Amino acid sequence: MTDDVKDLLNQMLKNMLHGGDAVLQKMVLVDYIMSHFNSNQYDGKLNGVNPYIPTTEVEYILMGDKSGARNVFKTELSIYGIRLLMNTVSILSFKQEVLNTTSTEIAALTGGVSYPVIYGLVLAGWSGLESYGDLNTMTTQGTVKFFKMKGDIRLDLNLDKIINIDETIKALSNKTEKKQKTSPFDMAYKDYLFFLLLAQNEDVQLYRIMDVLMMRGIFEKYDFASKQTAIKLNVIVNVNTWFTDLFNNKDGFDYSLNYTRGY
Repeated sequence: MTDDVKDLLNQMLKNMLHGGDAVLQKMVLVDYIMSHFNSNQYDGKLNGVNPYIPTTEVEYILMGDKSGARNVFKTELSIYGIRLLMNTVSILSFKQEVLNTTSTEIAALTGGVSYPVIYGLVLAGWSGLESYGDLNTMTTQGTVKFFKMKGDIRLDLNLDKIINIDETIKALSNKTEKKQKTSPFDMAYKDYLFFLLLAQNEDVQLYRIMDVLMMRGIFEKYDFASKQTAIKLNVIVNVNTWFTDLFNNKDGFDYSLNYTRGY
């Protein structure tokens, strides 16, 4: 795992521990990013034309690498890490018997390797392959349940499949079919982008928004090579839900947030 990915996951944990208005404001900013910038999985309608990173603007905001391909790789690695954790929990919760049986069989075949070591390797391999399939599904516009129940775990592990690892990967890939969301627990690639952005340091995020806007050529008529740059971002969100009628306000409520940063 790269340092960028580790920093991002650490920031996610810190932000989860701090609630209140700051989280709400951050959600508005993240919604702005997802609505106005392109990601590696887009719907065919590009928001503007960026000659440098036309379809990886969100990934650049997350990772900040000069290479669009590396930004995508690091982003997918972050998503893979989250899926690895969640799949490990699911396997330990619902597939403990299969895990124990398979580990015992392999330990008996090896003759010298202790059971706990084999158990850990089998768990890591099972969760890793399951997560690989999840990532493959989401990068082809499919969805995966955030937390899998017993019937949602796609890889049915047994000794024959461990021995024939190529067939296992092929079979898992064949199960990565596209589907639309059927429940709030189904998450797509863009949903993970949203949560990764929510976890990111706000100052870093805003500086990279400036970078993307500049790369789009919005400010190209100015010479910023020897000048300080700044940006003022005004985000207006209309909130209209079932309870707004209670306040005799059918049009909802407008919330305005202002961000000003310079460098």
